[in-house]
Amino acid sequence: MSLKAGSGLDIAWGKKKKAFWRTELMYNWLSAYNQKYEYYLGNNEYEQRVDGKSAIHYVDIKTGIGYKWGGVKKVPVEIREIGAR
Repeated sequence: MSLKAGSGLDIAWGKKKKAFWRTELMYNWLSAYNQKYEYYLGNNEYEQRVDGKSAIHYVDIKTGIGYKWGGVKKVPVEIREIGAR
């Protein structure tokens, strides 16, 4: 079982805002289930538990620079009025 949660921020610069500096912060939690950590609930039902010693937690901090290639050209659109009532 694992959980990943994170967020990033792009700070663009330049005339067309194509170059950017990105920072990211990510939290990761990873655990492994094991047969010896089964818990008996009753009525012949078992629940899988996690051993805290087998869980791993860590935080990643990443930073870098980038450039947005290509893109769509902005074409002006003609807007006409329609005489509908």
